Amino acid sequence: MLLSFDWISDYVDHSRTADEIAHLLTMSGLEVENVERTGPTFEGVVVGRVLDAQPHPGADRLRVCLIDLGAGDPVQIVCGAPNVATGQTVPVATVGTALTLPSRETPGETVEITIKKSKIRGETSEGMICAEDELGIGASHDGILVLYADGPTSAPGTPFADYLDARGQRGGDAVLDVNVTPNRPDATSHIGVARDVAALTGRPLRLPDVEMPDASVPLGVRVTVEDAEGCPRYAALVVEGLTVGPSPAWLVARLAAVGVRSVSNVVDVTNYVLHETGQPLHAFDLDRLAGPEIVVRRSGAGETLETLDGARRDLPEGTLLICDASGPVAVAGVMGGASTEVTASTTRVLIESAVFDAPSVRRASKRLGLSTDASYRFERGVDETAQLRAAARAAALLAEVAGGTLAPGVADVVSRPATPRTTTLRLSRVERLLGVAVAEDEARRLLAAIGFETAGNGDSLTVSIPPWRPDVAREVDVVEEVARLVGLDRLPAVASVPVALAPTPEPPLFSLLDRARRRLV
Repeated sequence: MLLSFDWISDYVDHSRTADEIAHLLTMSGLEVENVERTGPTFEGVVVGRVLDAQPHPGADRLRVCLIDLGAGDPVQIVCGAPNVATGQTVPVATVGTALTLPSRETPGETVEITIKKSKIRGETSEGMICAEDELGIGASHDGILVLYADGPTSAPGTPFADYLDARGQRGGDAVLDVNVTPNRPDATSHIGVARDVAALTGRPLRLPDVEMPDASVPLGVRVTVEDAEGCPRYAALVVEGLTVGPSPAWLVARLAAVGVRSVSNVVDVTNYVLHETGQPLHAFDLDRLAGPEIVVRRSGAGETLETLDGARRDLPEGTLLICDASGPVAVAGVMGGASTEVTASTTRVLIESAVFDAPSVRRASKRLGLSTDASYRFERGVDETAQLRAAARAAALLAEVAGGTLAPGVADVVSRPATPRTTTLRLSRVERLLGVAVAEDEARRLLAAIGFETAGNGDSLTVSIPPWRPDVAREVDVVEEVARLVGLDRLPAVASVPVALAPTPEPPLFSLLDRARRRLV
């Protein structure tokens, strides 16, 4: 799964580079397989120091500079900038570096050049001291860019990208490709991973401020849930007065970083909140909903639906559906229908924010051959308390990017309330399983950083499990949380003691299934 480093950094001020965060996450059990940078790479551009700058003997406006690049003998570079001077720290494009420069002949266009060793008016030049516009980080061409000489990343020979990274000036983004295991549904969102980053760096987590709607006012859309097992909770808000159009550049860039194509400001907001919070949303054109009403039910025989991808699909009997008064309008947790999709003429939307049964979504996704960002998250389990907050977050963003206003009223049908979950954690058990003792205060601090509340004292603690961690149920699961926050690389390697194992007969059902599977293959 792709995660934006800049997006994560919105929620925690960690003061680390993308590579450092990738290492911390990997050592805590979230394997980062790759870090890919967007924007300029500055490959071949390094920090240099001007050891000497003398007038060119054959040209009044040029200077012959001796530059320390941190390795080997200094190099000579002929520079025409009026502000170059001895003692400066400057960015230098070394021989072989490819640069995209603004065209001097045609404003608005660029030219590609490769820096070569050359002679300028009889003097050898091995590189180029760069101005802002030549590096693509500004518009100034009044002179060369003079850098701060204030730390290790200002040393000659340091990659210019590292110099900018240390000051938060590089631009672009770094995209983390994270291998999210099925037991970490919370890590399918930027806030979920930011929570880990906050815990691993000892920094506070900053969540966006969300103004919650008045849940005591009923919504003007009737919501009926006929299958409580398939849909434990269904929440909805209405946003009116929308103008559907292109999204602002920041929203397009955020989605592009995680591989999502911009569709429109309304659709983009639902995708943004999904990747931010992990809660899938869907926006229905309210004026195209028959009734208007929402019914959550199972499909009967012979029902069909044209989904948003333009395909007419036969719905297997028993598929969990979202319907209006006229029939199906979405496959619950998988994809919406074309009949109620948001278009350029949409002015009112109903925002769906629900909890759908993971096996039901998985079954529908496989039967229809349709895997989506929403089904990916519902199949792993979502926080069953976060639906209204996610919908309200989307409504606030729609007001910002599409000019909408939140209509009065809330629909929130809770068929199966989320029940608080607790377990017991014995510190002696932690030491036995990990091979290292963890002090009570440290265990409390680590768990609190990721939302686990603790009570009691001494060896046995009562741990309250946060609702965004449906994967945690037993004491050993909490021990695993402690282990990964301590750091898997810090746990001692202990030789295991051989244990005599006695084989047990395979249950008859397992044997039967194994034979059937082999025969079918």
